[in-house]
Amino acid sequence: MKSQEILIAIVALCLVTIPFIIVRLRNKRKSNHILNSLSEIDGQQLNISQYDHWNQRFAIGIDTTQNKLAYLKQQENGDRKVVVDLNQVEKSTLSSLYNDTNNNRIFEHIAIELAFKGAKSPAQMLEFYSSRESFTLDLELVLAQKWVDIINAHAVGNLKGQSVAEPTKV
Repeated sequence: MKSQEILIAIVALCLVTIPFIIVRLRNKRKSNHILNSLSEIDGQQLNISQYDHWNQRFAIGIDTTQNKLAYLKQQENGDRKVVVDLNQVEKSTLSSLYNDTNNNRIFEHIAIELAFKGAKSPAQMLEFYSSRESFTLDLELVLAQKWVDIINAHAVGNLKGQSVAEPTKV
């Protein structure tokens, strides 16, 4: 009788823990795939030391040895892959558009704007959130601010204290 109870307890424990293990392995495999995709953007072999991915379609990372930023946005009509030499970046700012409705702030767009040295290079936007493509806003605003700070810390000739732009109300 005791051995049957022990066997039932072991089987029940396995049935409870196996789904968690499977989910964890899938997430780890997906993270490794995203890290590999960031590391091999445009044939460049980047050594991504820090990265984030969100909304199952976006990823950003930094290679601190080469001082390069990698950005990936997976889309149906082809992925957007960007590698930025941070030695050419003057500063980055957080750019956002929002509406205030019934005392709620509803964001329509969140991006990082990269300003490059010299007048030849136009600013570049790295999108973190668009209400046209995703209905839910999670931690995109926090992640975007985190990466603005990281980019400004690694950009040569950055201007301290200019990392946040005022949100634009539409």
